Amino acid sequence: MIYDQTIRARQQELAQALRDKKIAERRGQEREELLRDALKLLNQLQSGILVSSDWVAARDSLVAETRLVIGSFEPDDQREHGDRTSLS
Repeated sequence: MIYDQTIRARQQELAQALRDKKIAERRGQEREELLRDALKLLNQLQSGILVSSDWVAARDSLVAETRLVIGSFEPDDQREHGDRTSLS
């Protein structure tokens, strides 16, 4: 009986670890995409492809998206207490 409970508890721990790993991988991919987009924008600005009004709109969009992504990576206890990461 205790052996079965120990096995079930270990199975639950392993299942949770697998879920956590998948979440971390997904978040890593989201961060990577965000960084690629930022680099692409900077390269376009440097090469003169973006004009100033396009750059302002793109920058504002990127800042808003970054804040959303960073917020999604905060531990739950920080969200509950209102701690936020500021990009400004």
